[in-house]
Amino acid sequence: MKHIAVFNLRHAPNSPAEAEFLRTIEYLGTLDGVKDYKIWRQTGAQADYAFAISMEFATEAAFRAYMMSEDHLNFAYDKWYPHVRNSMDINLEEV
Repeated sequence: MKHIAVFNLRHAPNSPAEAEFLRTIEYLGTLDGVKDYKIWRQTGAQADYAFAISMEFATEAAFRAYMMSEDHLNFAYDKWYPHVRNSMDINLEEV
């Protein structure tokens, strides 16, 4: 399955704080079960979100384990929520 989080930051565009956060979130790609982790920047004007991260999981159970892992939860509270103004998760499975 694929997990995508689209988001906007509290930081000014192209600021050192924005760059630092984008480096910080690379950590998520190292967590158990995460495959094909990528960070994306919006290039079109039609979307309300400036960035996205995407990752894949072998199974839904692997995704759920990731979401509930202590490493992920600590990251969310310590790093994600303080820096992200708004976000939306999109979870997809292939048909």
